[in-house]
Amino acid sequence: MLWLHGVMVLLATVCAAAPARAAAPENVVRTGGLTIVFNSTATPVSVKNAQGIELLGEGSRGFTLRTNAPNGTLLSEVPFDTMSRSAANALTFGVSGSGEQIGVAFDGASHYLTANFTSARGFERSDREGWGGKSVHFYLVGREDDVLRGIALNYMVNDMTGEDASPQKSPHLEYEAPWENSSWNPRGRFAVYERVDDAIEDETLYDLWVDEGLPHPRVNGTWDRSTAKAWIQAWTEANYDMSNLAMVPRNLSEWREFFPYGKLADAKVLWFNFRAWDWTSIDNVNPHMFPNGKQGLKDFSDDAAKNGFTLSTHRMSGGLDPRDPDYCVKPDPGLLSWGSMTLVKAIGASDTTIVVKPDAGVKIPTQKWDPSSMSADEYQLIPNSWDLGSASIDDEWVAYRAIRPLPGGNWEVTLERSGPSPTHAAGARVRGYLKGNLYFIPDPDTALYEEVAARYANFSNYVRFEDGSFDGAAWFSFKGRWSFYKFATLVYQNLDHPTAVHTSGLLVSPAWVEYRFNAVKAALGGNFTLHPGGCNLMKGYVGHPTPSLDEQSANLFAGLVSNTRDFSVGTDTQSTLDVYRQVGNVAEVLTTVRDYKRGSFAMGQTQRQHMAATAWFKDVRRGVKNTASAVWMVDGDVFRKWVYAGTAVYDTIFSPVSSYVPPRFYTQSGARVQLVLPTALQAGFDRVKVTGRVLPRYNATSPQNFDLFGRMGVGPTLQLSASNPTAEESWDESRLAVHSVGPLLDLSQHQGVGMFVVGDGSGGTLVVRVICDGNVARDYAVPLTFTGERWVEVPAPEQGWRVRNWGSIGKGGVVWAALNYSHVSAVAIGVGYLPPHGRSNVSVTGLQALSQIDEPLVEPRITVGSAVVQTNVTLRAYDMFTLDHDGVFTVYDRDWIFVSNCSVGPLRPTNLANFEMTPRAPANALWLEVGVAGAGETVPNPAFQSQIKS
Repeated sequence: MLWLHGVMVLLATVCAAAPARAAAPENVVRTGGLTIVFNSTATPVSVKNAQGIELLGEGSRGFTLRTNAPNGTLLSEVPFDTMSRSAANALTFGVSGSGEQIGVAFDGASHYLTANFTSARGFERSDREGWGGKSVHFYLVGREDDVLRGIALNYMVNDMTGEDASPQKSPHLEYEAPWENSSWNPRGRFAVYERVDDAIEDETLYDLWVDEGLPHPRVNGTWDRSTAKAWIQAWTEANYDMSNLAMVPRNLSEWREFFPYGKLADAKVLWFNFRAWDWTSIDNVNPHMFPNGKQGLKDFSDDAAKNGFTLSTHRMSGGLDPRDPDYCVKPDPGLLSWGSMTLVKAIGASDTTIVVKPDAGVKIPTQKWDPSSMSADEYQLIPNSWDLGSASIDDEWVAYRAIRPLPGGNWEVTLERSGPSPTHAAGARVRGYLKGNLYFIPDPDTALYEEVAARYANFSNYVRFEDGSFDGAAWFSFKGRWSFYKFATLVYQNLDHPTAVHTSGLLVSPAWVEYRFNAVKAALGGNFTLHPGGCNLMKGYVGHPTPSLDEQSANLFAGLVSNTRDFSVGTDTQSTLDVYRQVGNVAEVLTTVRDYKRGSFAMGQTQRQHMAATAWFKDVRRGVKNTASAVWMVDGDVFRKWVYAGTAVYDTIFSPVSSYVPPRFYTQSGARVQLVLPTALQAGFDRVKVTGRVLPRYNATSPQNFDLFGRMGVGPTLQLSASNPTAEESWDESRLAVHSVGPLLDLSQHQGVGMFVVGDGSGGTLVVRVICDGNVARDYAVPLTFTGERWVEVPAPEQGWRVRNWGSIGKGGVVWAALNYSHVSAVAIGVGYLPPHGRSNVSVTGLQALSQIDEPLVEPRITVGSAVVQTNVTLRAYDMFTLDHDGVFTVYDRDWIFVSNCSVGPLRPTNLANFEMTPRAPANALWLEVGVAGAGETVPNPAFQSQIKS
């Protein structure tokens, strides 16, 4: 290794010496670690380590000034291109022709240098509106990827690599708020270091953690290198297996009844929502749940520990309940405010209009910016992440509906006051507040921020929550992301035990540096995540049936690919004891989670990458989400890859919504459908299985059908036109015109839709979207591959997910929020999909919600390619069924509770050309939802132990 390293050093030295640089005035900054050289235009031209080896490549930009619009869109980015030396290792950078300047002092040791912002001129707090404003960025490009890395040293800098994100290939640091110069916050600091190898990088991280002020947790004694190393060991052990079982206890007696389910899944953590225990403040508990107060929750934590569990709770960062006795019953001066005012005239107990004088610089808040009537000197844009409408007059809470400017600079504020209210004299102080949902937020530039963070952490220390949970993180970022980073950092510095961290979308940096250590990654099987990866154990509803085992396995596979250490079961809002007791396949799901986790933890990166490469791909419709073309299911000593057949209409993929929805096609009993096989099935298979669901039949002339066009107010026929001028396929839900249906419509017994369509053969997709409560929806998709008029019947709300040229798009793809088909508020219709340069012009007549007719499917004969089997059981509407490789046909109810089974002989088709399911005796055609899958590839399950029976 030393000889190889010496060769590498020699080569690097030769390569570094080859390019000849033009002579130019340069500013050299030498530290005890790295040396950086800037040319006359402030561009970095060299970074060398202590041995004089060049680390910099071409294309380094150094410091830049970035300006964003209020919505976050980049408007411009220009270099700091002037430079002067202010001290031995301190430089002042400026932008030509502009007033912005930054002062930076450099230092360093070993393999790193630090950059400390000492001043910033030409930046104003008012430069930031919404997500816009000016920020400072710093870029370096190493001679090779990953030779140089950057790290934030405090919460004022974002290094783009917080939590468990992969490091940038080259350093990119952002000083988001150079205008922030209050005594409450430090100037930004960051470091750049040479990455030699894993071991040296870890030693560098220890240098920064111990010697350069990186945030660290609370420990007894001195924070030194030995303490830091002991902490990393403890953190690794604590986070090796964070698999969790979600629980929704409804009373005190239920909390411990989840233990057996957790043990069956081999879960190490019990996870629950804060609403199960919280009360009026961030560190007290609901007395109706825990009559003994906090001690009751602590007793549960102790009992859980005796049973092998730690606790995790979903928490809303440090949001303050309006009932909070310490900070909100009487408005605390540290609550986040959009501005303060003074009452101009006294008001009586019944007055609902006041006149105020705003403090200097305070502007009227608005979330509906109208440049034609609003001046930026008078109005401020408040992003929709925050709620307006709350204010106080002295200690009285009031709600306001409107603020309008008056001549002379005063404002008129319209209040909502209920009942007799206090009177207030002229001169009383008025404040307007920002809220996140219903929660008040502490201001980051107050002592309250530090106090709330400490209480947040200390409650975790008391109960021993295993993670730092920060849902609602965006609410803490009104002054910039840095203000949330500050809160997370303050919490971290007050935690006295190893924790993971979860947020609602923002990365936590630079706290939780533990994620970066290579020793941690090595112990946890390489790059890893502590974000949950698991299955949503739930009872089904209209729009999402109770998940099958292939759906659950597809979700578990997402966790395996990312090497999550947190294989999870259920959700913290739906997984009640009733769910665990009433979902029929719960034992099978829990043991599958257990076996999947064990296999993943024992798996090497090569096998993990192979499994991902053979089952995942990128679909342009889903952006960054991976789409699954197959599912790997654990099967004793192997993982078996199952690939699904489709049809001309229905796809073969698992749609990535909040859950991986399994492939299914829709057909009718007695009808033979031709199957379309993906390449993996065309290559062969050694076993086949069928999973499905019986649906009702419908009658186009039933008087119980609902006339949707009548409720939509569009007349009997609707003409729909659309075009796609681009050379790319277009999936666009904005082409669906939304029509209110008036009073809420109950379609829970009308889950199918029917209509007459005059097709145009355009290859587009007609979409009917049923919208519930204005928020979530399901789509019924009709491929426009025909011409002339047809009666079209779509049997189920989930159908649109599976159509090749539609899928889980926008509102129609939401499954994290339950759908209520008894609260249909609107119906949208249009041509959602168009091929490249496609045009469509179709008419739709008589759109109906079809009343379901539930009839049995008696002793069906099933054809799967060349195989035909005869069953002797009867299925009801919405019953589930499976037919396995060994020829066992099993019927379950809609919640996967066993009903009956029969043996039909081994299922051994030689091809998968078609599918048919026909009742023994002639009967009305029922709709079926069917998945036909074949398997031919296996990989070892490295954790398999034949003696494991439970």
